[in-house]
Amino acid sequence: MIGRKTKIGVCALGALAVSAIVAQGVSAAGTTAYTCKGVAPGTGTFKAAHCKSADAGTGNFNHVSIANGTTTEVLASDLNTAGEHVGAELKATVAGSSVALHANEVSGSGSMANSESIGEMIASGEGVLKFSGVTETFLGCTVVGIPGGPGVVETKQLFATTQGVGDKVKVTPKTGTILAEFELTSCVVASTYKVVGSVLGVPDGATYNTVHSTVTAEKTLRLQSPTGPLAGLESSITLSGRSGGSGAYTPLSVTT
Repeated sequence: MIGRKTKIGVCALGALAVSAIVAQGVSAAGTTAYTCKGVAPGTGTFKAAHCKSADAGTGNFNHVSIANGTTTEVLASDLNTAGEHVGAELKATVAGSSVALHANEVSGSGSMANSESIGEMIASGEGVLKFSGVTETFLGCTVVGIPGGPGVVETKQLFATTQGVGDKVKVTPKTGTILAEFELTSCVVASTYKVVGSVLGVPDGATYNTVHSTVTAEKTLRLQSPTGPLAGLESSITLSGRSGGSGAYTPLSVTT
């Protein structure tokens, strides 16, 4: 992960996460998932393609709702609207030494579907994230993903949902407790490490963000075990989707 760009975590699940957006509903509370699609110039309600709240206003993009039960193929990327990789970073303290894993690029794929449960509009999905160009910057360790190999860390199959977490997205392993696994070599903390637990992503249009200090304060992301060293994650991941297996992917935007 990169020094000049926004920091990210090996399980940048998150962030965010590859999938979990709440569906649109008339009577039920919750967060609503939309695709953010281009329209005739000046006829849309957003000025930029990711439909962030700061971009609200007369523009060239509109929210288009996603029907409950419709499976949407999802792609994840750390590219911003300028086409630049944002990157990500995972930090922790191991045996008294600080470690920081940076990724130059984040990508991923999965699927999601909207539904309603007891008056709450929710969406659930699953997928895998890949972090490329991963380096450890504090101690000079070499990073080897399990799987992935040198400089590449791939997460386990992830599960994401908005159920019960308000306007956030909770990402956990689909099975077990391990989000991602990697090895550090050629340094004083050389060993194999597991990233375990969960992380909450905060949606802003089609972008899902985690902040290092917030994740650390939540104490849900750890190394090795649920009681192991706290980990913090900083990331900014954009989701795009399509239905039916054809056509272009467009940003997936959520709002309450």
